[in-house]
Amino acid sequence: MRPLIAIGLFTEVCLASLDARAQACPTGSTCFYVPPAMVHAGGSDTYANELWLSIPTGTATGTYSVDGATGVSFSVTSAAAVKVPLTVTTMSSAVNVPEARGIFVVSSREDLLVEHKELRLVSGSYTEGYSVTAPRHTVGLGTRFRLGGFRMTQTSPLGSVAATAQWAMITAPSAATVTLTAPPGATLPYWTGSTTATHTVTLAAGQSISVSANSSLDGALLTSSAPVAAAAGGRGWISPCGDNGADVLVPASQYGTEWAVHLPSGGPTGAGVAVIADVDATEVRVNGSVVANLSAGQTHFFTPTAPARVQTSAPALVWMNGALNSCELDTALIPPLQLPTAPLTIAFNASFAAQVVVVVATTSAASLQVDGAAATPSSSSTVPGKSDTTVLVLNVAAGLHTVSASSGFQLMAAYAGAGAGVLAYFGPFTACTTATSCPDVGPCLVEQCVSGGCSATPVPVGTQGGCASGLVCDAAGACVAPSDAGPSDAGPSDASDAGPNDASSGGAGGAAGSGGGAGSGGTAGSGGGAGSGGGGASGGTGGSSASGGTGGAGAGGTSSGGKSGSSGADSGDDGGCGCRLPDGESTSHRAVGLLLVAMALAAARRRR
Repeated sequence: MRPLIAIGLFTEVCLASLDARAQACPTGSTCFYVPPAMVHAGGSDTYANELWLSIPTGTATGTYSVDGATGVSFSVTSAAAVKVPLTVTTMSSAVNVPEARGIFVVSSREDLLVEHKELRLVSGSYTEGYSVTAPRHTVGLGTRFRLGGFRMTQTSPLGSVAATAQWAMITAPSAATVTLTAPPGATLPYWTGSTTATHTVTLAAGQSISVSANSSLDGALLTSSAPVAAAAGGRGWISPCGDNGADVLVPASQYGTEWAVHLPSGGPTGAGVAVIADVDATEVRVNGSVVANLSAGQTHFFTPTAPARVQTSAPALVWMNGALNSCELDTALIPPLQLPTAPLTIAFNASFAAQVVVVVATTSAASLQVDGAAATPSSSSTVPGKSDTTVLVLNVAAGLHTVSASSGFQLMAAYAGAGAGVLAYFGPFTACTTATSCPDVGPCLVEQCVSGGCSATPVPVGTQGGCASGLVCDAAGACVAPSDAGPSDAGPSDASDAGPNDASSGGAGGAAGSGGGAGSGGTAGSGGGAGSGGGGASGGTGGSSASGGTGGAGAGGTSSGGKSGSSGADSGDDGGCGCRLPDGESTSHRAVGLLLVAMALAAARRRR
């Protein structure tokens, strides 16, 4: 019976790691958490919320779940984007109401582009629109965020219809208590439902909520007891126009210190770039000149008339309000300037004719292609003080477009029509720029930088990989003598067993995630296994393993990247699920499972 009890424990451990949240990301998949659309503006106009899925090459499969419903299967190819009409679903019903709203996407591919569009159609006196582009879960989930606001702040001339407000939309995959704090110096009451500078909401697993404020969200702080996804923006007016805008946020662990920014050509009132400090004593430079020294939560706002370079002395949030046409303002989060050396392709759908801004390495600018043909930019200029980086501006028609280059790039699109304007940033957040910036997760795994994310692929069984001379990799990812390269035989070691201790003899390397590296005192199941050096749920060993740990590019160690690993899989800003193996099994789950099976077998032998 002891083996059954131990194996039962193994099942419970694996299920607990997946079932602890209502919307846990399955091992081996990439997930996207799309917060709900902001509360209905009122009036009689119709909404046409939409989900768009696109992939640059091949095919992606998976499921999407709307408002907590059962997942719907999808398959998308590079030949055509998938459009999912949502009507008024995914919208929060009212302010401060916890409910199952938003979209949960599970994908076989981490380079799937997930875009949520809210378009209020022309059936009355008011139109609006915005686009939210959701990052993969290892980038988007976190416990600390700065918020960005919407710069159309005049009072609505329609009274209670389309009333001016700032909005933050939050989704909790697992139960969370979320605290929002007003920006420094904000006039109170600031949050709807609170008379103080703070506003606390409690969400059950899988719930979302929309909260509102009566002045700009720039610099407001969101902290959470468990990882959440968040978006921010607002609805408002600049005479004679009304609109709304929002974009997804990323946690502070994803912030950078350098950006290239370029406003779309529309240039309405309120368009510009906000540099938002997360910590005190943040110096801001624009094109090399110091323009501000900010305390935590303070903002420097400026309106560049040409491509600009922004630098900060500490990680910060950069947030844009911009438009292609004069009234149709939207918001976009600007990713830090990190351009992978590997080739990149991005597929996106433009609802109307669009202006596209591409930030790319100068040496790769000539390789840029749009829909398979050489790009014909309307303008090209290098980033001030950074001649190795070029900003290209292109014009494209409405429809699905594929943009590619011989190295990584960032892409922003702005379009407007039917009274709705959209500003969307499709450039990926990156965890790495070359394979050397990815963490070494074991001698039997090959680390690669793919589409800005670190991934690890096992070397063939029986080959040396990174093992010491005379050793080869076994199926569990451990370095063993050639005669012991196959799976563990579960029997005691003997003179003919030239390899390290097998599953029954335990070894002394420690359990997975506690410091035992592959081959350091036992095969998988006793000494760490799978070359992981740390289980996905334990935060890594020494901060350098497959999950969590130290900051720096790629140290999050997930297969889809993220910059600053924190507390490990499913528990921190960016731990992810551990580096994935081709069969979809995480190294941490494999190591834990083999360890517990070994314990069961050893117990059974003792009883005999």
